[in-house]
Amino acid sequence: MKRFTQLIGMFSVLTAFIAYGDGPQITVNSGKYRGDYTIDNNPYASGTNSTNTFPITATSGTTSLHYFWVGNSSFRFSVTVDGTNTTIDPKSIKPPECAWLHPGDKSTLWLNTVPITINPGFKYGGYINGKKVPGLYYMTDYNRVDYPGSSYHGKKEFYLIPGLVCEVDDGSYVGGSSMQFRVRSVKGEGVIPPDSISPVGAATAKGDTLLFNTAPINIETGAYDHPYIVSTLYPELSSSNSIVNCIRGLTAGIDSRTEVGGSEFYFKLGSDGKTITIVDVNPAATGGTNGVLSFEPLKVNVTPGTVPGTNQSYTGQYQLSYNYDAAPFQGEMSTYLLPSLVYWVSVGGSDSTITAFSISPPTSVTTCTPGGIPFTFTVAKHRK
Repeated sequence: MKRFTQLIGMFSVLTAFIAYGDGPQITVNSGKYRGDYTIDNNPYASGTNSTNTFPITATSGTTSLHYFWVGNSSFRFSVTVDGTNTTIDPKSIKPPECAWLHPGDKSTLWLNTVPITINPGFKYGGYINGKKVPGLYYMTDYNRVDYPGSSYHGKKEFYLIPGLVCEVDDGSYVGGSSMQFRVRSVKGEGVIPPDSISPVGAATAKGDTLLFNTAPINIETGAYDHPYIVSTLYPELSSSNSIVNCIRGLTAGIDSRTEVGGSEFYFKLGSDGKTITIVDVNPAATGGTNGVLSFEPLKVNVTPGTVPGTNQSYTGQYQLSYNYDAAPFQGEMSTYLLPSLVYWVSVGGSDSTITAFSISPPTSVTTCTPGGIPFTFTVAKHRK
């Protein structure tokens, strides 16, 4: 969910533009596959190109084993090198349904693809601020070059490589936020084996369609009335109690709207659709077995300090990350914050004056100095 802290463009699309010299190479014709892929340890190449060429490490007169990668799944093939000429053994492609060779061209892998449908279901998403918001998902394997790539909403068809494991993420991009499944080709049609879905219960497979299994959770904010973001509904904001349909067995996140490292906590909805576990026992919220996630806000007194070089308290404007597009604050004030989550305070509206801070229960005093102005954040009391 940290859109501007993620590594956009994990790997450059080098294979589409770099001339690799006179060494042995393998070309891939991706057909209808539009995801990103690589061979061996090369940079990932964009599947939007119809063909990509990769160098391989091999010595003339030898046969060596190589791997085609999509995400964490791969198929293997062997290549015999004669000078700079490469010959792929068609019988060495394992699983054999992944690719084929065109007659007369033994140095190009042609990818097999079959269509499958991702159907998140009508309920996937949530009701926030009185409106229905569709849930998003990512095809993790598709977006290795332009990470995390485009999000998807609603039912969509993808051409995938049979024999490989595919991955769908709920938008959190953390451990436990994705499900895996395998695609098979039966008479040229895509089939998703139900027993290939992991974690069990996250989705249901019927023929070529993967249907998310979701259940509603109630987010109860208590005294916390500031905007927050649920990762599966990004970038929609909620500032009150919400009902969110999450994927069973997967981890999702809630951000304080600060969108930096440490400003989000994570929870996992059990396969029963009722049990909510707060990941890493974060004190920002509590779960349980009744489908309710409760915020645990702390009342915090905010006190601007003395302007450097003077004996006068700072009386100018400042903002906290949850209200950066609203009227600024002035002077001392009280607010509710979620413990252990990162927020920022800004003086003067310049990025250079933004300083992150977090509050920890049960009592604490935190200080920061945006723009050289000292601010003190003192926990007053804990109240739901």
